[in-house]
Amino acid sequence: MAWPFLEPVDPNDAPDYYRVIKEPMDLSTMEEKIQKRKYVKLTEFVADMTKIFDNCRYYNPSDSPFYQCAEVLETFFVQKLKGFKASRL
Repeated sequence: MAWPFLEPVDPNDAPDYYRVIKEPMDLSTMEEKIQKRKYVKLTEFVADMTKIFDNCRYYNPSDSPFYQCAEVLETFFVQKLKGFKASRL
């Protein structure tokens, strides 16, 4: 379910995306930020993940496969995040 979010949106596939979405985010950008130690707090990482889901839902209709992928991946992410936080207590 992560396939739509692996790389930045290709403007050839969605010509108006970068006009509509002012703060794009994708998993490869997040991976680069992890490697460069740009995330100081967990909340920064969570904010970027949330940005991926929110951008997708804002840009795509609710019946699109992209929207559905965002819903499924966000549910998975929230479950993993809760487990991570619980393990740190």
